[in-house]
Amino acid sequence: TAIFTAIVVTLSFQPLLYSLQRLFERWFFPSRYDYQITLRDVSREIASVIRLADLVNLVVRIFGRTIGVSETSLLLLHRDGNRFRSIGTELVKDLELYRMIDLPSSSAIVRWLQDKREPLFRDEIGAKLERAELEGNRKLLWDLSQVRNELERIGSDNWVPIFSKEELKGMLVVGHKRSGDIYTAEDIGLIITLANQIAVALENTILYQEIVSLKDYSENIFHSLGNGVLTTNQEGTIITLNRAAENLLGVTAKLALGKSAEELLGVRHPVTQGIQSSLRGRETTGTEMEWKLPNNTVVPALVFSKPLVRSNKAIGALVILQDRFEVRDLEDRIRRADKLAAIGTMAAGMAHEIKNPLASMKVLIQLLPKKIRDASFQGKLHQILPKEIERIDRIVEGLLSFARTTVSRKVPVDINHVIRDCLV
Repeated sequence: TAIFTAIVVTLSFQPLLYSLQRLFERWFFPSRYDYQITLRDVSREIASVIRLADLVNLVVRIFGRTIGVSETSLLLLHRDGNRFRSIGTELVKDLELYRMIDLPSSSAIVRWLQDKREPLFRDEIGAKLERAELEGNRKLLWDLSQVRNELERIGSDNWVPIFSKEELKGMLVVGHKRSGDIYTAEDIGLIITLANQIAVALENTILYQEIVSLKDYSENIFHSLGNGVLTTNQEGTIITLNRAAENLLGVTAKLALGKSAEELLGVRHPVTQGIQSSLRGRETTGTEMEWKLPNNTVVPALVFSKPLVRSNKAIGALVILQDRFEVRDLEDRIRRADKLAAIGTMAAGMAHEIKNPLASMKVLIQLLPKKIRDASFQGKLHQILPKEIERIDRIVEGLLSFARTTVSRKVPVDINHVIRDCLV
């Protein structure tokens, strides 16, 4: 019976002790968090973070709201490698608990974290100074004094290093508790554990930022190309369209993406035919084509198309459009310049052609006073003058027509007449 009673008391004592402990904590530490639950919940959240803004706000919420610290900050190594700076406040939703800190890489705190590779707690500096003094370690005394002075100047208590690939990439900074309580071993353990998890999340966010930056860089190049570029998947659906292609086709990417060229441009459009040809495995190399935009502007362009292939399998089509408008405009200018050069060469000959009828007219005018009543002379005068004037007019008109810019017009022609004219 005594043994049985002892077993019952032992089994019931542990739950009773736990209940009394929880009750005691609820009364005397109402803001105390559950270490295991906090660690579990936060670990899940950190594992899913890929954006830097989300990571910063998560850090502020964990340490500012859950643990109740006065301030927190997340410092990252600047790309120049010379400074550690807090991530910008424009990413932080709760600015009340976030602090901006800027430290040079030569800082005593930075050197300490790099060398010791362990968290730095302000409350422990005094004990470490006493130990270094007892040991007579002057270098350690100097280093600790520098760290203490810097901590007092900055005013932040706890610094946890964040390493990536054996290199210090950042720091988690946590201030004192707003409640005035000291940090318990449980608090410190949680901070260190979460800092290690933040280090992993930080690598993910940096990788994500690099991918986003690379994507933005590629898109800037893509949209800055002078030639129009369009790609489709293997079903012929348009998946990319740069700005030059938008201008040449008279459509926006917003309207075009997700549609086929057939429904967007029509079955007979050169781009549609180029895509269909490429999806069948054939290439189109530099075919000059024309099409009309909705505003009736005629667009001349060279159309290149080829299949997009991966692992010897067609996965879509690539179409490149080279604008020929400026080339044609340049060709027209060259032709006009050639005409003007030819006119200069022809000027001497044309002057002679004009002088001949003028000479005839001059002789007739000189004879006019003497033979004004001569019927034969009057007949020649009426015959020759209009003829010579018309001759000069034809010469001048021919010169103007040659120099004038001509506009080509397309009209239906009976090919039989053209052939007969060539054979005659």
